[in-house]
Amino acid sequence: SGYSIAKALKREGVVGLSGGPMAESTIKDIVSNPSYTGTMLLQKNYFTENHVRKKNRGDYGKYENKHSVKTAFFSHFYYLSL
Repeated sequence: SGYSIAKALKREGVVGLSGGPMAESTIKDIVSNPSYTGTMLLQKNYFTENHVRKKNRGDYGKYENKHSVKTAFFSHFYYLSL
């Protein structure tokens, strides 16, 4: 659960952007964010030669960005620590 993850991170000394312990809601936001969970669908739109944006209705292939939630979650903290 988000609570147990937040508690474990606090025990390890991991802090959020504000410098304090991470809240349960922050953990839930991270693990449900498509950017981190790998559920993003890419190329939903495309641009024509005249630079007009169009919705991709099968004109071009669509791609899913897939990776595990665990990998995404820990990579989020890696980038915060840089």
